[in-house]
Amino acid sequence: CAHALDLACLREMFENAVAAKSLFEPPQCCHVRVELSIADEHLDRVLVREYQEKMREFQVPAGDRVYCHSCSSFLGSHSLAPSTLRCVNCVERTCAGCGGHAHPGEACQEAGEGPVLDMAAERGWQRCVSCKFLVERREGCPHMNCICGAQFCYLCGSLWGKC
Repeated sequence: CAHALDLACLREMFENAVAAKSLFEPPQCCHVRVELSIADEHLDRVLVREYQEKMREFQVPAGDRVYCHSCSSFLGSHSLAPSTLRCVNCVERTCAGCGGHAHPGEACQEAGEGPVLDMAAERGWQRCVSCKFLVERREGCPHMNCICGAQFCYLCGSLWGKC
């Protein structure tokens, strides 16, 4: 569109785009996307980097995203074979195959998740059906919105609306 944007509004549009953990909506004016290449000279470097990281995350389909098993930062895409992804935020290593601790030289099912999953079962925790992220619900309804974007039922573990 041909609208002139106030710099404070422009910054707020990009800040809102990166604020939501499970939703990413690029900034728009009159249903026309405001491209980062046009706005970046008016935004601080930290916000530009955060926006670029969020764009990279949401270019990967929700079911293929891998998050750090320790701090939940986005790491990259799922892989069929075990491979190690290193988190730049907490330096932990995560397996791109199963999403758990990295386990070089071991198949994913041999990675030693048994004790953690046993504890989760004892405490009634649930895993996201899409990314396998472990979730503890403390209160509220059973409708879960995972960091990967998937929605599931905390009571049965199925995709939301399928139980």
